[in-house]
Amino acid sequence: MFKLFGTISIVILFFLICFMPWAKFSDVEGMNLSLGLSAPSYDHLLGTDELGRDMLLRFSSAYRDCILPLWFFVGTAFLVGSGLSFVSIISSQRWVRWIGKMVGGSAFLFALIPLGVTVFSFSVYFQKNGLWAVIYSIFVVVFAKSYINIQQLYQRDYRQLYWDAHQAIGGSLISRVWRYGICQQWSRQLVYELIFYLKVSVIAEVSVSYLGFGTQEPNASIGNILASHFSESLRGPTHVVVVTWLALLLAVSVPDLIRSILDKTLENRTLLKVD
Repeated sequence: MFKLFGTISIVILFFLICFMPWAKFSDVEGMNLSLGLSAPSYDHLLGTDELGRDMLLRFSSAYRDCILPLWFFVGTAFLVGSGLSFVSIISSQRWVRWIGKMVGGSAFLFALIPLGVTVFSFSVYFQKNGLWAVIYSIFVVVFAKSYINIQQLYQRDYRQLYWDAHQAIGGSLISRVWRYGICQQWSRQLVYELIFYLKVSVIAEVSVSYLGFGTQEPNASIGNILASHFSESLRGPTHVVVVTWLALLLAVSVPDLIRSILDKTLENRTLLKVD
């Protein structure tokens, strides 16, 4: 119970930072060069950057304006890719299956390319700093991988004995894929895949913005915060880099923490039903 409470507290902390009441004010308006690289204090809980901007406010902006939109589009791509793959499997229409094969072939090509390469390529192609190039590339890759994942799970399981037994008694294909696949055998793997995509999307955005693409100043991103303060950490104050790495660790950990909360909740419900 104590572990679950600690997990919930960390997740709540993340969303509190995302939606702090004072986070609506611009980082530029908060500049005060006389406070540059100040250590953590009561007024600035995580200290300030080289321009005197509050680091906690910077992280709030990075979470709210970069990470949450990324997660939204990752979730959307995952649902759209999985949903279209599901439709292509259960449809009896020849044209739907034909389109499904074409989409599957294209998705297979995108799935072969590492996510980091795709994100960097899209960023260079658009030749414009910002979050949208990262969102486009991650959406395409997650869509492709989600589509193929459902197809592979179906090819793995559709010859199982209980699938054949269900078909023998007149059960429909849609019922088998939904009941035995998505709702049972595949559910855990699908959730793990989604959690993986959420974490990788954060790392991809941080890497691209660190390299000078993606989100850049004056907008906040964990990547450009790390890039702009790396030299300072080598010759003096280290608190900016330390708290930035901790902020990155928090963002990457949240999807796994949410999954563990859901797993624990389902486990407790199962135990209550058994009792």
